[in-house]
Amino acid sequence: MTQTSKCLNTLVKRPIKFGTKSLDYSMTNAKNIVAYDYEVFFENTDKINCPIANCSLMEKGCKSPLVSEKIHLLDSNGEYQIHANSNEMSGYNTTFCFKCFNEFMSVQKDGIKVTQNPTPPKSMLVIWIVIGCITGVLLLIMMSCCIWILHKHVGH
Repeated sequence: MTQTSKCLNTLVKRPIKFGTKSLDYSMTNAKNIVAYDYEVFFENTDKINCPIANCSLMEKGCKSPLVSEKIHLLDSNGEYQIHANSNEMSGYNTTFCFKCFNEFMSVQKDGIKVTQNPTPPKSMLVIWIVIGCITGVLLLIMMSCCIWILHKHVGH
């Protein structure tokens, strides 16, 4: 008689088509959630007896860990949120795999795509104008301070 764990088939891939997550450029690198938790992609049919032990981001093909500064996995009480940066001026496209494990099995969703659009040319002009204005104001303040100091010392 052989004994098998009931946790061998509790993780099931959801039959959803997950399209490309498209992001616009953001100077502030706003929090962009690609997926709120593992349940976007998988169902755990017995969370009490067979909880998710770990999830990870993998390179496309699910063979090796994802090496990226743009896509991040945050484990918030077992939710495993996938976040994406949006502050790449030239934009980016990436495709990766999301893999979760319980004690006895794993399940994966390959081919998850995230695209961040590049900075529109008009936005670049606005960015440079803002930087120029801030620099100009700082220079005026520094010059005013220098003139005030010179006036104080030369005047006496």
